[in-house]
Amino acid sequence: MSFEKQPDFASQVADLNRYGQALNSCESVDEVVSLTLEAVSLLFDFPYATFVEVRNGDPEIADSTNPNLDPEETATDVVSRAIETGETVRQTGPAAGATDNSDVTATLAVPASIVDEVIVVLVTRATSTDEIGAEHAEPLEILASHAATAISNIRSREELERARQDLETRKEMIELYDRLLRHDLGNDLQVITGFTDFVADNVEDDDTVEYVERIQRAAEDAADLVERVGDLVSTLEEADEPEPKPLRRELERLSRGSIRSTTISWSSSIQETSSIRSTAATSSIRCSRTSSRTRRFTTTTQ
Repeated sequence: MSFEKQPDFASQVADLNRYGQALNSCESVDEVVSLTLEAVSLLFDFPYATFVEVRNGDPEIADSTNPNLDPEETATDVVSRAIETGETVRQTGPAAGATDNSDVTATLAVPASIVDEVIVVLVTRATSTDEIGAEHAEPLEILASHAATAISNIRSREELERARQDLETRKEMIELYDRLLRHDLGNDLQVITGFTDFVADNVEDDDTVEYVERIQRAAEDAADLVERVGDLVSTLEEADEPEPKPLRRELERLSRGSIRSTTISWSSSIQETSSIRSTAATSSIRCSRTSSRTRRFTTTTQ
């Protein structure tokens, strides 16, 4: 039985949406992991569930309700296949177990991606092949998608925070350089210049006067360099932090320019043909249902 035809379909979708909202409010990955496993336990009657976080293609077991699974172990073959293909993988038989002599006979690995990068893989295991069917894949995909979105948002916030801290560190270093250059080095150069002026006024030996003049020129050049570097540092200090700008318009432009045609198919028993044209978006959508029980949408952006 498909997910949509289940008697508790509406209730389950509502529960998944509520968990999705809660996941998007999580402040840490650990909260996302805990809440997701809770959802799997309450919404599905699976004995074992495992949350695998994927970063840069490397899977790591974040947590699991399977007492026989060691979190330090590497991902199983079913998880690796789900990451490589980006599609849900179902494994039955002896190979479905995570460990030797396991009573698990069916495993379902559900990946969720953000911009073609797998972020999360939800793994459920059961002791009977009848307990995990195709009807479980779609709701688990919805839940995994919510978890992946939440983790992606958390990672983005962490990256922004690291960038902010790095900017603060750079500003502190700039302030330190400014203080060292203009105050400490500047004062020392003034002392050197003052003493050379005194020496120049009190010596008559030509060779000594020449040496003094060289010292004066070197001190003046160094003072000029300090002043120029100080001006540059002041400019960097006064620079405003970049302000975030809305990306909707740019993303819409990129999406319209890169996606020329998209086809979506699913089974249906009703025959009808309709078309919708939007002149504002300069795009057309044609919908048709054929006798082969396949509904096809083709969108073309001009």
